[in-house]
Amino acid sequence: WRADLGERVLAAVTPQIVEEMCEAFVLAADFAWCLKAMASAGVAAALAEAAPLGLSFGMGARDRWSEEHTNRLRIPCSLLACAAPEAFATLPLLGGRNGTASCQGAQGACYELPYTVDRACLTADELKGRLRDRPRLSTHLYLGTASRSGAADAADAAAGSAGGGTGTAWEALRWLVSSEVDQDRLRSLDVEVDFDCEAQAPGSELRAQVQILERLLRKFWAVGSTLEALRQGWNLAAACPPGAACTEPCIHTEGGVNMARFTVSYVSKKLTR
Repeated sequence: WRADLGERVLAAVTPQIVEEMCEAFVLAADFAWCLKAMASAGVAAALAEAAPLGLSFGMGARDRWSEEHTNRLRIPCSLLACAAPEAFATLPLLGGRNGTASCQGAQGACYELPYTVDRACLTADELKGRLRDRPRLSTHLYLGTASRSGAADAADAAAGSAGGGTGTAWEALRWLVSSEVDQDRLRSLDVEVDFDCEAQAPGSELRAQVQILERLLRKFWAVGSTLEALRQGWNLAAACPPGAACTEPCIHTEGGVNMARFTVSYVSKKLTR
């Protein structure tokens, strides 16, 4: 069943969109974007009911997603950090270059447009609140693993506030796919997939998580993922040397490629018609 689920995941994140539907693809770090969704002019831009905003639940020591959106695509961003209060106060980005005229040659984080930073972990309620007032086709959303790190989760629990563990991240995605109105608020969606391999009932939990990825395809096209790079770099002899007692990955392809964690990018189908 682990391989069956892996093949379903592969089918769910394999791009069915072609470049002509996007005008062009934009590749940056672990992400693949549809230019039509990122452009500030044209028919797709005219469909938006407000100026686009990047909403990043992926802020750690640095957030490449928001830097690319700000400096390369000219989309202002709101950054959300899952950290305990004392850790949040020392985050490098709080003292980073914010609204700098040019970041050419800059060392470290640098933003040519002003950004905002808030302390928040990824939960269904948090995501719902952040999207509530966003107009249709106005938001680029990034759900990154930094938004639900175990260390931040434990620190937040000690501080008496909600954390952002893997389970709550999937709950946020489960809520999102259940709300057509909120899906329609998004122009693009980037997700760092992190399957919950430690669940008490891994088979049923993994099946539910795979179904979430499949349901995203009702509203979004998958544009690209890091699975291709993972597959190219995977080698059976290195992953499980002869004679070694190897543990079967919790979810994998028929060929054995571990699919427990990867990044996938989506674009709203409303922007590619």
